Amino acid sequence: MVLVGVLVAIVFSFVIPGFATLDNAVSILQTQAVAAVAALGMTLTAVVGDLDLSVGAVAGLSVTVAAVVMIRLALTGPSAIVACLLAGAAVGCINAGLIVLLNVPPLLATLGTMFTIQGLKRFLVDGQTLITGMTLPNGTKVSGRFTDDFTGIDGNQVLGIPISVYLFGVIAVLVWLFLERTRYGRVFYAVGGQRRGGPAGPVRGYGGTSLPRTPSRACWPRSPASSWPPGCARATSPPATPRCWTRWR
Repeated sequence: MVLVGVLVAIVFSFVIPGFATLDNAVSILQTQAVAAVAALGMTLTAVVGDLDLSVGAVAGLSVTVAAVVMIRLALTGPSAIVACLLAGAAVGCINAGLIVLLNVPPLLATLGTMFTIQGLKRFLVDGQTLITGMTLPNGTKVSGRFTDDFTGIDGNQVLGIPISVYLFGVIAVLVWLFLERTRYGRVFYAVGGQRRGGPAGPVRGYGGTSLPRTPSRACWPRSPASSWPPGCARATSPPATPRCWTRWR
């Protein structure tokens, strides 16, 4: 996929005038930062062999929650960010409960969650688009607005690059470190290997220690960062002794 992206960029550079410019590259990164962060959350579910269909709906829910908090409730940007994180974590817990506790297949569980969230978004705003100074159905005129500290996440730049792009870079590094440099990340790979047809049994480490691996109970990472935060359900805790894990014996 990386090679295809590079080839497409090279072709567009010759075909489209002005494509191969720094401003255009920054613009592409800025517009795709949110989708890229959501894709990082999807990466966690893909590693354990599942898919999350509610990612886009959670991203939309975070926008709605932010609008309600700042415009309707007239609160600050940090309050809206906390509300978005809590909303994403709540959806993650619901998905985890459906999948881990009730044994609902992940695709069905997240599909149902997606449609439920779409209806919830319309309920939160009464089917309207929240804007500053609008009048609600009950006749109340809202006085809140999107505060500068909130809009600055995507509007402000450091060295010519939007802050949202830096946030994506930081989250990408953290996800990579988690998957590649922690024991819990190795357990994710082990669970995904078993789901793809690896032999059943415990995940074994040095010294003969073992960790029973049950894919449905390993972890259901929520793509959070759809709204940014991942919700995580129950992770199987590895023993403290082994320092490295193999996928299977």
